[in-house]
Amino acid sequence: MKRYKSKNAPNDRLNDRLNSREKQVLQILTETPGLRTNELSSLISVSIPTLSRTLKNLINLGLIEYRGAKKTGGYYIHITNK
Repeated sequence: MKRYKSKNAPNDRLNDRLNSREKQVLQILTETPGLRTNELSSLISVSIPTLSRTLKNLINLGLIEYRGAKKTGGYYIHITNK
C-alpha cells in the first residue's frame, strides 16, 4: 500500500525543510528587521543573485515579506494573526 503525503501537512517540521542559509537569514531578520538585499548579502557573504533565490523561497513559504517602496523597503519576518 502506497502512502501519500498530504500537501496540507502542518508546518511543525519547517526547520527540517529549510537549508542553513535560509535559517541564517531568518535569524538575522529576527534580530534586525527591515534589512535590504545588499545588507543581507554582506552579512552572510553570498552573492545577491544567490540571496535573491533564498529570499524568494522564504517569501513563498510565507516566512518573510517585503515591506515598503522598491528602493527603500526591506525584509521582515511575516507575522500572522491567529
